[in-house]
Amino acid sequence: MQEVLYRISLCYDPKPDAVFERVVQEISAYYGGTMAMVNLTEGDRQVFRTVACPHRILKRVSSLPLEDTY
Repeated sequence: MQEVLYRISLCYDPKPDAVFERVVQEISAYYGGTMAMVNLTEGDRQVFRTVACPHRILKRVSSLPLEDTY
């Protein structure tokens, strides 16, 4: 895991989405290609900013109401 954290720490980009993408790709690869995501709360919704290896159910979903999240 330290190697993954090191590679992530080397990723600097002024665009947050580029950093989010690098983080989820590294974490997903570390855990064998499982789903990883960065979620942000915007108003009353949880927004999936970046998703690696999304489950088929989430492929067309970009956000959920907060009451449907955990």
